[in-house]
Amino acid sequence: MVTLLNELYYKLRKEEIEKAHIILKMIKVETILQSLTKLCWKYNIQYEVIIKTKDTLTIKLRGNREIVVFKYHKADMVLRENIDSFLSELDENKAHKGIYLTTGKFEKLSGLKNRVLVLSRDCMLEDSFSFIKRHLGLKGRVLVKFKEDNLDFFKYLPQ
Repeated sequence: MVTLLNELYYKLRKEEIEKAHIILKMIKVETILQSLTKLCWKYNIQYEVIIKTKDTLTIKLRGNREIVVFKYHKADMVLRENIDSFLSELDENKAHKGIYLTTGKFEKLSGLKNRVLVLSRDCMLEDSFSFIKRHLGLKGRVLVKFKEDNLDFFKYLPQ
């Protein structure tokens, strides 16, 4: 049922989704870092940049009760090896939760078809379609809702 709704949403909003996908790929890692650090300052969350390259950002966010490792990866396809290394980063940083956001798709994992994959209670894999869908909603326009300054990462912050 969920995949049917996703397919229907894609058919209805195809043009807007494709525009948003292009914009998402053009957004620089530095912009994502600035958005996250701005939220961290606002909500008094400590952060530590683990890895920052031109196409990858891994940041450790420490809240009052939990630690979250957030990874943003600009790639068309994220392989299983990348996901495994992310899971080991979660263990190394003793994180309670991990979020892996990509501008592309994840390699099919054991027949799962969901676009937002939850490997376990503490690790969420989110592809570009689900990120775009969450920002656009039903009536949103790309040029209004999907700007660099308007991206919402509040959902990923620790408690």
